[in-house]
Amino acid sequence: MIESVVRLEIIEDETLPGLFHLEDPPPLIGISERYLANAEQDFISYVNYDHPYWAVKKIIKDKSISMDGAIVIDLASGFGNTVIPLLRDFSSCSVVASDLSENILRILLREAKKEGLSDRVEAIVCDAQSTNLWMPGAADLVVGGAALHHMINPSLTISAALSALKPGGVAMFMEPMEAGHAILRLAMEEVLRLPIMNDVEQYKPAAAHFEVIIKDIDARTHHDVRGNQSPWESLDDKWVFPRSYLEAIADRFECKVSMLPLDAGTTPFTTKALQSLEIYGGLNPLLNLPKEAILILNRYDAAFSAGGRADIPIEAAVTFTRTGPKTDDAGSIMSGDHKRGNQRGMGRQSNFQRQLDEVRQELAAVKDQLRALTS
Repeated sequence: MIESVVRLEIIEDETLPGLFHLEDPPPLIGISERYLANAEQDFISYVNYDHPYWAVKKIIKDKSISMDGAIVIDLASGFGNTVIPLLRDFSSCSVVASDLSENILRILLREAKKEGLSDRVEAIVCDAQSTNLWMPGAADLVVGGAALHHMINPSLTISAALSALKPGGVAMFMEPMEAGHAILRLAMEEVLRLPIMNDVEQYKPAAAHFEVIIKDIDARTHHDVRGNQSPWESLDDKWVFPRSYLEAIADRFECKVSMLPLDAGTTPFTTKALQSLEIYGGLNPLLNLPKEAILILNRYDAAFSAGGRADIPIEAAVTFTRTGPKTDDAGSIMSGDHKRGNQRGMGRQSNFQRQLDEVRQELAAVKDQLRALTS
């Protein structure tokens, strides 16, 4: 199967059938040593076959994607949070999984074998930003359960995904969004202004965790204007995306884009903050967070209507549908810049910058509204 999907020279691993390496391995750029070294511990902590797979299944249904004999490329597969459920639910589809971490792919193949799924999955150690890796038109579906926000240049990953798709094929990515994270950050900052967060010993760990999250969101939001002053390239999670950034990429590659909010329910900011404390901070929110903090988080949730919350998701399933743009000699999708010349390309770049400025203005207005609500 994998030989019909990967266009570069590959070598099967001598110790694990189904695991492949590129003859010319990619450099490990933009990936931390911690991610590469702690595969087994991270598997125990973070494997979750339910999230975000429910969104993958919904998009497959809503877009009437035929999975009968489908070839799926899964990018930045990790432990198989989307690979394993796809193989379970669609008994005739086949999946090519991919990741920069060989150790993580070994765990994925091990878990697939446990469930009797290994005959329909193969894995390759590669960089999802490689634009000449996949055979053009080889896949019916490309999935990135948590891919783009790890990339230094997400547009390369999207280009590669679209090139690999058949016309009409779909590439979907589950990604953090800037607007929702900005609101979450404001809520956490207000929580930290509570004197009790620093005065009472049992609440200090939660305060320290929120400070880390705030710094992380800041680094992932502002690297576009800080350049080399920000160490964002060394982060595992590098981006929170403005909607306009993704829409501009879709426009450049002449494809359709849609977004499905992943924040279910009426309390997305409260839920996300408490989940972060529990999953990533190892804390008990009921013990380590005072009631006053919960009320602040609840107030940010209540500030928006259901429609308003859908407009500012913390996370979203971003779907690109290939509508048949031309490809270059390497099979990569040609952007509008290539086809219409540098002058038009500069116009698009300027338009994109205007869109980013508009998003920042909208966020500033939201901040002013929230401060008015909480003052």
